[in-house]
Amino acid sequence: MPPHHKPHFGNRIGAMFMGFIAATFAAVSAGFALKSIGIPITVILPTMAPIWIGITTLTFMLLAE
Repeated sequence: MPPHHKPHFGNRIGAMFMGFIAATFAAVSAGFALKSIGIPITVILPTMAPIWIGITTLTFMLLAE
């Protein structure tokens, strides 16, 4: 990275926590919505796990340059 370029989020630990918080909020919100329309939890958990990992990874990669 060139010296004049400042990263969006210099702290990689902070970016990891931001990704974790964003993914958890999105997964819990989507899971609650799916549960409220009657989908069983045995379907929601395996569906939301890869989505949670993806959101966590994307948020971390965007914030921790």
